[in-house]
Amino acid sequence: MKADRADLQKLLTLGRKPLMLRLNEKEDRKLIADFIEYSKTAGISIDFRDRGDLLLNIADFLNIRIYQDLETISELLNAQADFTRRIHKSPTQKEQQEQILEFAARIGADKKQLKKDRQAFKRWFGVDTVLERCKKRVAEHEYAIADKLERLGYISAEALSEDHRSLDRQQCWERTKLEDLIRRLLMYSGDHRVRIEAF
Repeated sequence: MKADRADLQKLLTLGRKPLMLRLNEKEDRKLIADFIEYSKTAGISIDFRDRGDLLLNIADFLNIRIYQDLETISELLNAQADFTRRIHKSPTQKEQQEQILEFAARIGADKKQLKKDRQAFKRWFGVDTVLERCKKRVAEHEYAIADKLERLGYISAEALSEDHRSLDRQQCWERTKLEDLIRRLLMYSGDHRVRIEAF
């Protein structure tokens, strides 16, 4: 019996309150689509006959995604630090504007957005705006980590409570790789929600 999206949604949203289901509907749909794509790429069968193994595969996926979010945050903060150094060394307004546009591109602005940004220099666009944009992107990834951690907690608890065909409880716990992730996140210096969810 192959899993469909509704079955996956039930697993990926374990423990989520009805209001949060509505608020996170778009993100949950994307997470489901990403898990299906991850499964295809990794050669993992999405099969509810071995629910325990499926839960562990979802836990693996969430673990990977959390580490990807952490890496993206690190890249954004490094880009911000580099931008701050470079903007202070740019003596002319033209050079500063080029540094601002380069930074905007590094943190995700596409060509269309960069064109709008270039036009907005005369009105409002500048250093503060692009730094705020970076801060917002970091916050989005921090929120995503906190949400995925909550998902991971429910899914790992469910996986540990399942009878597995080939794993005992200790092997199941080791497979979740939660200890290393939680240790790293308890030391996270950004948004406190990340540390709270890790705890």
